[in-house]
Amino acid sequence: MQTIRPGNDTSAVLSSYLREFETGSPRADVYAIDIVWPGILSDYAEDLHPAFGDMSDMVPGLVENNTVRGKLIAVPYFVEISLLYYRRDLLKKYYFTQPPQTWNELEQQANVIAKGNGQMAKARFGVFCGKGLHLKL
Repeated sequence: MQTIRPGNDTSAVLSSYLREFETGSPRADVYAIDIVWPGILSDYAEDLHPAFGDMSDMVPGLVENNTVRGKLIAVPYFVEISLLYYRRDLLKKYYFTQPPQTWNELEQQANVIAKGNGQMAKARFGVFCGKGLHLKL
C-alpha cells in the first residue's frame, strides 16, 4: 500500500481529485475527502453499504451526510466538531434576549455588538461552507 499525501489546500485537493476522476485515471483506490464533498464526488464513488452494513453504531448525522441518493459514499475515520461560542454578557448589554438562531441573526447581532464596542472597522464576518453549499445554524 502506498500513501499519497495530497496537501492542505482543500480547493487544490478537490480539483486534483476531480481531474483524476473525470479523466478516468485515479491514482488511488481510497481517498480522504472533506465532509462537504460527498455530493460533489458521489458520481465517482462506489456504494460502501455492502462493505460496512447498516452503520447503526455510527452517528446518524454522519451517515446521512455521507449518503447520496441512497449510496453510502464515505465513512469517517475521524470527526472534527466546530463550535460557535457567544458571550451572554454582550447579548444582555445589547438587549438580545437569546443567542442567534440563524446565520442572518448571527450577522446582525455581531454587527451591533462590534459597532457598539468600536470594533466595526476591524470586524469581518463570514462563513465558508464550500462551493454552492448552505449551512443552517
